[in-house]
Amino acid sequence: MQALREFAIALIGAARAAFHRQIVVITGKHDWCLQQATIFLEQLQLATIIWLGDRSPTAAITPLKPGRASPILGKEIDALVVDAWDGFDPDAFGATIGAVRGGGLVLLLAPPLAKWPEYADPATDRITAYPYTRGELTGLYLKRLVRVIRLSEHVVVLEPDQPLPKLALPTLSQRGAAARNSHTLPTPDQLRAIVAIERCARGHRHRPVILTSDRGRGKSAALGIAAARLLHAGYTRIIVTAPSLAAATTVFTHARCLMPAARAARGHLSDGGGRLEFMAPDALLRRSQAAELLLVDEAAAISTTILSTLLKRYPRIVFASTVHGYEGTGRGFALRFRQVLNQHTPGWQEYWLAAPIRWAADDPAERFAFQALLLNALPAPRTALVDTTAGRCQLERLDRTALLDNEPTLSELFGLLVLAHYRTTPGDLRQLLDAPDLSVWVLRHQRHIAAAALVIDEGGFPPVLARAIWLGLRRPRGHLVAQSLAAHAGLAQAPMLHGRRVLRIAVHPACQRRGLGIRLLGGIFGDAHGHGIDYLAAAFGTTNELFRFWSRFGMRVVRLGNHREASSGSCSAIMLRALSQAGEQLVNAATARFAERLPALLNEPLHDLDPTLALTLVQQLERPGAPPTSEDWDDLLAFGFGQRQYMDTLTALQRLTHYALTVPRLNAVLSHSEQLLLLARTFQHREWSELASYLAVPGRRQAVAAMRACVRRLALISSEPQVRRRARELLNARRALREPRGSSAIRHLEKMPTIIS
Repeated sequence: MQALREFAIALIGAARAAFHRQIVVITGKHDWCLQQATIFLEQLQLATIIWLGDRSPTAAITPLKPGRASPILGKEIDALVVDAWDGFDPDAFGATIGAVRGGGLVLLLAPPLAKWPEYADPATDRITAYPYTRGELTGLYLKRLVRVIRLSEHVVVLEPDQPLPKLALPTLSQRGAAARNSHTLPTPDQLRAIVAIERCARGHRHRPVILTSDRGRGKSAALGIAAARLLHAGYTRIIVTAPSLAAATTVFTHARCLMPAARAARGHLSDGGGRLEFMAPDALLRRSQAAELLLVDEAAAISTTILSTLLKRYPRIVFASTVHGYEGTGRGFALRFRQVLNQHTPGWQEYWLAAPIRWAADDPAERFAFQALLLNALPAPRTALVDTTAGRCQLERLDRTALLDNEPTLSELFGLLVLAHYRTTPGDLRQLLDAPDLSVWVLRHQRHIAAAALVIDEGGFPPVLARAIWLGLRRPRGHLVAQSLAAHAGLAQAPMLHGRRVLRIAVHPACQRRGLGIRLLGGIFGDAHGHGIDYLAAAFGTTNELFRFWSRFGMRVVRLGNHREASSGSCSAIMLRALSQAGEQLVNAATARFAERLPALLNEPLHDLDPTLALTLVQQLERPGAPPTSEDWDDLLAFGFGQRQYMDTLTALQRLTHYALTVPRLNAVLSHSEQLLLLARTFQHREWSELASYLAVPGRRQAVAAMRACVRRLALISSEPQVRRRARELLNARRALREPRGSSAIRHLEKMPTIIS
């Protein structure tokens, strides 16, 4: 025990001297691990300790369950203990390790390394779909983690009956002293960023600033410092947005340091003359808010769709993004969003913050996290795929056990997924390697991965459990599409059928728009035919681009979620393609129900859905809407040819809109802007001012006139002879009313019947 105490003191002394975070893996029986950890913590006498697990060995330390690690965001701690006996959660580990300051300690308690991959890890519950159990998972992820630990020169490993490792004991180095000083004073990188933010706020419009770095470099602090300085200078309102309020904590913390007299509330800081306030991305999307400057923190975890909209709405905007981070993929953000910036704001500027703030360079814990969580994964180099075509690629289903032993291929695969999907996190690597019924498909070109897809099998529930799911009484783990179709769309047969869902699909940027995605899906579809699969499914955040992609493969929309996601601004969509007769019956039933419900969905829960996307969804419905009744046409003709008020005609206009947009012959006589006008007003109740912008007209009066013109045109080509006849008579009457004195307008009106029927 005394030797361990001396070892612990020496270890933390070395870490503090270098201003590094030291990571120690304590592996053995649980009681032994807890005992060693307690000795470390007693000797270190640290101020703030986070224990990630179900229970801690002392009442002085409050345990934090892995799923509740988000409150750590924006905080700094002296030590982190991760009790892997309670489950190793890659996302929670990635989130909390970044909170440990230089000179601190990270303790990882684990079963014996040789047996750890066989351990029934509680953290795998999130990827263990019914009917599988923890013990049935492959353990491939933990096998890789053990390998990283064994091979890492940055990790100290303590094992029972093994001698303590030898330590080098450096004195306080110049590098460590400089890093410690920079922890309290802005670094040159930060100062450049702060000046750039202030220049963005004061200089020319539409010249956004992009701040990128690895974690712990002070991006969020720079945002907060700059915001406080601008408020002191007389700015009245600065808005900060992020994936969550917790993610923006550091911004407010550093702003308040410069505004000690300011009034602080949740997501709000005010000094009387000006204020800094938080607003969620989806809230800004729903309703634009006036601000002199918009700060977007952790932009990589927000969809490009939302970022693009904010870029257009706010002439002065700053984006900050982590490149290697658990929050999302900074590389994907940088690549995708650069294209948007070049198109809309070519004067944008980027600043890279290289120097760490919370720890010194070459930090052992950072190096280990990069390796263990594969945060440094890169896709294939662009030069290797620049001449790739779908026909030159080889389709392959990867063996995951073999993948584990091929680190370059695993890195290319995960790097491509990180690049393509803004919400990819370290936990997705575990799902890729261990999730039951998951398969990995790739297109290779000269051994490099040009495209990849993760596919998971769903359904096959017994009838009794399927009915309980349909009734909302049971919700087994996994099977997202099968259960959603039953519980939300009311399709009782859905859980009993066998589906195959494309969980992720990605095509390397060097070879996009060359048919690789469709080729990859074709291979997955062909394989499913021979394995008793009833349908192929996809579930994703709806955008026009994604909808077009899946539609090209013959997929049909069967469900839209009722709410937008805060970070993506999109509602979720489910699309299906049948593979069997039973699957065809399911898809037909699902699309019929969706067609019935879509108008009501657009009326209320999805009234703020992008009208262009809403129009596309309505027009792809195979079942046309019901035609207007005779009574409807009475109101419609009075609206189109007379001055009947919009609200007095709303029901008839809704029926006409649904019918006209789903009947090609009628749809063809309306321009795209007019189609948007009808749908956005009658279904989604959009403001007239917004409708006027679709038509490029001054305001409400012109928009109403355009809607009346649409009704007149549709009436004149109606399939009902009496409607066409009466419309022509009313048209003649309108023309006559515009003639000089002596007009025959009254005679035209007197000849017309009162009602159509």
